[in-house]
Amino acid sequence: MKKYLPYLLSIAAALFLIGCEGKKEDMKEKSNYGELKSSEKTKDFAISMQVNKEAYSSRNTEIELTICYHKGKGLTFGVPYEMGKKEKGIWRKIPFQSSTAFIEIAIMLKANECYKQKVDLNTLDYRFTEGTYRIIKAFTVENGEAFHLAAEFTL
Repeated sequence: MKKYLPYLLSIAAALFLIGCEGKKEDMKEKSNYGELKSSEKTKDFAISMQVNKEAYSSRNTEIELTICYHKGKGLTFGVPYEMGKKEKGIWRKIPFQSSTAFIEIAIMLKANECYKQKVDLNTLDYRFTEGTYRIIKAFTVENGEAFHLAAEFTL
C-alpha cells in the first residue's frame, strides 16, 4: 500500500485542482460591437430595451430584461443574447459556458407590446466583479432593417 501512496496522492491533487478551476476572471475577446444605444427611434418605428435595475449586487444570478416596441408594424428577435463588460474603455465579450445553448424561436411584437426575458448569469463562464456590463440583442423590424441594442448595468 505504501508504494501506491504517492500515485494516489498525485491523482487526488490533480482532481482537486481540476475541481477548483471555476469560472474565468478575464475576457480576451473584444466585442464585435462598439458603443450601442438602448433604444432606436425612426419615423417608422420605436423600440427600447432596459434592465429592471441600473445596479446589481455581484451575488445576483438573474437579470430581467424588458423590450418594448412602442411604434411600428412588427418587430422580430430571438432568445439569444451576448454579454459584455467594459474594461479600460473597451467592451469585451463575456464567454458562455460550453454547455450553454439557446432555443431558436422568433419572438414577434406588435406596436405597444413589451416582452420580458430572464438572463441567467450562471450560464456565463465568468466570475462577475464590480464594473459596467451590458446585454446585447439583435432585432429586425418589418421592413427588414436589422440592428442591435444594448442595456447597460453596473455591479
